[in-house]
Amino acid sequence: MKQQNLLKIEEVAERLGVSRALVYRLIQGGVLPRIKIAGATRVAPEDLERFIESSRGGQA
Repeated sequence: MKQQNLLKIEEVAERLGVSRALVYRLIQGGVLPRIKIAGATRVAPEDLERFIESSRGGQA
């Protein structure tokens, strides 16, 4: 299994083209999984990819 670095909130926001506040709202709403490490919030790249795929809403 290839190890991927966890993403910071700023990196997630940049990849999605949204604000950090929106990323935090998605996490708080349970829509985007997060990992807490010593008070830092991170997102696994595979969780971000799943979120993006599920957000496509059937668009091709």
